[in-house]
Amino acid sequence: DARDKCSSDGTRMMILQSIQTHHQEQVRNLFRETYTRIFGEYPSVKKMVKSALKTDLSNKGKGCVIWNAYSKEGGAFWVVTNEVGTIDGIDASEGCVVGCIGVKKCSYAAVSVADVAEYYEINRLAVKAEWRGRRLGKLLLDTVETFIQSRKVIRGINQKEDSKSSSIGIIATTPEVMEAANALYSTNGFRVQEETLIGKMTIRTYLKVLHISH
Repeated sequence: DARDKCSSDGTRMMILQSIQTHHQEQVRNLFRETYTRIFGEYPSVKKMVKSALKTDLSNKGKGCVIWNAYSKEGGAFWVVTNEVGTIDGIDASEGCVVGCIGVKKCSYAAVSVADVAEYYEINRLAVKAEWRGRRLGKLLLDTVETFIQSRKVIRGINQKEDSKSSSIGIIATTPEVMEAANALYSTNGFRVQEETLIGKMTIRTYLKVLHISH
């Protein structure tokens, strides 16, 4: 539950931290509102959001259900909060969620690259519209990379791996119409590997390869 002071905006401080139980409803609302504007034109997106809210973004269960869903798959989930207050009618006495991201290991990679034997997948990246342009998206992506790198180095030390370096792939998918998300990935070292048409919606699959030494 480490908290990192990540930025300040006037008198408003933003905090990066692992998701806690009291953040879950705000995360669900943030993810839903990120896609609401395209529900009418792209019914498949509405279906995807409803599925996410019932699976890895579910709040049904004991403890922090979202954290548990990601950690059991070798991943993690983080939120960025600002000052205390009320957001979307929900008491946010420990901060309002303005951004979030999850990552977990892939059991199957949609794309395959030579010399990359291990993949992680980014999920549920979202930043509140009024908070975009403040580098929160980059902060969240950097957090994922740091997490993956630290896990690989620790595992390499514990297992006394002979190899001095290895490569890990990070996969992210997003609809083509989500311009902010596509721009964020493109400017942070991700490259389009595949485009898939679902109905009339194009889904882009991005890949970034991390070269890790230990």
